[in-house]
Amino acid sequence: MKLTQTDIAALAGVPVATWRNWEQGRVSLDPAVRTLLRVLWREPDAVRRAMVA
Repeated sequence: MKLTQTDIAALAGVPVATWRNWEQGRVSLDPAVRTLLRVLWREPDAVRRAMVA
């Protein structure tokens, strides 16, 4: 997606520290978060539109 950790954390609506913990496997993902990330990966523009609305 060519986004920085800061960019993707903002897009996902989480602190960058949380994103880093997920990315590095320090904290396991809740199933709802997994679903959000799957949507974010496949449809980033839809997520951007939803976050602005």
